[in-house]
Amino acid sequence: MNHIKLVLKYLVALVVTPQERWKMLASDDQQPESRENHVFSEYYLYLMGFVGILVFLAVGFYARESMWAATAMRSVVTFLASFFLGPYMAQFALSWVIPLIWGVEHTKERLLVFIYYTMSVQMLAYLLTEIFRASLFNLVYIYLFYIVWCAALPYLGIPARRRISFTIVTSTVLFLSQWLIATVMGLFGN
Repeated sequence: MNHIKLVLKYLVALVVTPQERWKMLASDDQQPESRENHVFSEYYLYLMGFVGILVFLAVGFYARESMWAATAMRSVVTFLASFFLGPYMAQFALSWVIPLIWGVEHTKERLLVFIYYTMSVQMLAYLLTEIFRASLFNLVYIYLFYIVWCAALPYLGIPARRRISFTIVTSTVLFLSQWLIATVMGLFGN
């Protein structure tokens, strides 16, 4: 139960006050390796499991066919694969693009912490669109741009004059990494 409270506390802090959360993470003196392991094992995996269960229930609730459990399970497997493999695909792309375009070097661990936190907001948007089944909730994905914008300067050290290009490119990479895996999984699932 304490893990769920911690996960919700982190997620609420990131969604409500992203600028302060990124500043706090940037000033944290914890070793990057242990922070990445902590964020992954104590936050991201718990959130994936919790959202995965809710996606199963939401898809199962809306499925009108006799094979609702199979449809819900296929949706959950696609969700878990895309949000488990997506951060690594995004980390690979961003570790190559960020130094090339913006000239800022980052450790793998710092970049993964950034990706885990931003993809957790993307997970929340995915959940809202699955639960409410309204295309209006796809607009929640736009908030990811703001989360990336807030992280650019304090957490990743991107110069202020280059934050717009960083936000656009990085958000696109984050969207595409999750979307590409979900699309490939959808092709194999049908």
